[in-house]
Amino acid sequence: MRCAIFGCGGLGPYAIQIAVRSGAFVVALDVSENKLKLARAAGAQATLIANDTAIEKLGSLGGMHACINFAPTAATWPMRIGGIRPRGRIVATAMVSALVPVSQEWLTGTGV
Repeated sequence: MRCAIFGCGGLGPYAIQIAVRSGAFVVALDVSENKLKLARAAGAQATLIANDTAIEKLGSLGGMHACINFAPTAATWPMRIGGIRPRGRIVATAMVSALVPVSQEWLTGTGV
């Protein structure tokens, strides 16, 4: 199972540890290289800077079975929907004040 953890400060490192100990291959994403160092120390097998190239990189890994967001920004949404595989799970734990573009047709059509 491949799991992407978005946001590697605060609760992100704990989620990384739980996912790794559950047997998942964990890809950690953040905008901060320092937080990605913490993610690697927590056990993430791969790290990515959360930017426009992350979608392609997540796809090249075969897509994620789960994307879990701890980053308090709507900017991670395109990366999550671009990196999830069909029938994958997206968990949004962080509250954001900006609108998040969710398409009911996309959710239904992909089974996410």
